Amino acid sequence: MAPLNYSPGRLVIVLLSIACCPSLVLTTTAVPLIVGMALGKHCRCNCNGLLLFRKHSQTALTTPLLADQGRALWITNPHNPSGQLWCRKSLELLLPQFGLVIVDEAFLTLLPNGEQQSLVPLIDKYPNLVVVRSLTKLFAIAGLRLGYAIAHPDRLASWASWRDPWPVNGLAAAVGGALLADQNWAKRVQQWLAKEGPWLYQQLQQLDGIRPMPSAANYLLIHGEQSLEPLRLALEQQHHILLRDCRSFIGLDDHYLRIALSDRNGNRRLIKALGAAAKSL
Repeated sequence: MAPLNYSPGRLVIVLLSIACCPSLVLTTTAVPLIVGMALGKHCRCNCNGLLLFRKHSQTALTTPLLADQGRALWITNPHNPSGQLWCRKSLELLLPQFGLVIVDEAFLTLLPNGEQQSLVPLIDKYPNLVVVRSLTKLFAIAGLRLGYAIAHPDRLASWASWRDPWPVNGLAAAVGGALLADQNWAKRVQQWLAKEGPWLYQQLQQLDGIRPMPSAANYLLIHGEQSLEPLRLALEQQHHILLRDCRSFIGLDDHYLRIALSDRNGNRRLIKALGAAAKSL
């Protein structure tokens, strides 16, 4: 993907995307943006909002003040690391307000009925919209670095005129074609997520000292009353289980960890190890 030609002060990156209720959205600009009922009232899905970054200034900007045709907006849907899912109608309200809107749907294909919230059907209506996707999440081929962008034909033609002549290596292209031909794999992954996601969330709710956040994705963000760094290290050193340290995410600290879903045996092992590690601290 080519440079966007937007300076850091003109690129708004949504770090926490929360749908359908008054919600805090942090950006790279100095002032957080409040996306409130003006978005939520247009949505009919059952989403839960989270207010994670209480320690940050909560200066409110009304929705009309978001408009700036010179800016680019970057949104992840579902969001990483919170797993929260935006409704399509909520996101569509933002599209006329920015010169360029990039929506990262890398995890969306894993979600049951996730395509219903995709912005791909809006591409023809909004030439300023670009949807980027990854095959590495759905097919577990991270080493091949394979993904694609969906945008207006004029934009794609412009990109093709100056991009590298080898955007995808031959091995990745061959594997990608074979994987996309498998129509059943995505259904199997979605069935797994629909089963294991709620189960793991319920199990985590029963543990003392941590609070799992509602998630639509194949990972969950947990919050601890105390620092979770000792717990993370205990799981790594005593149980050989790695949890994602979330301190690299702006606005999160050592009270947060991200947990990835596994199969039922793996999830049971995780819950057992969490309980044992917590008791040993």
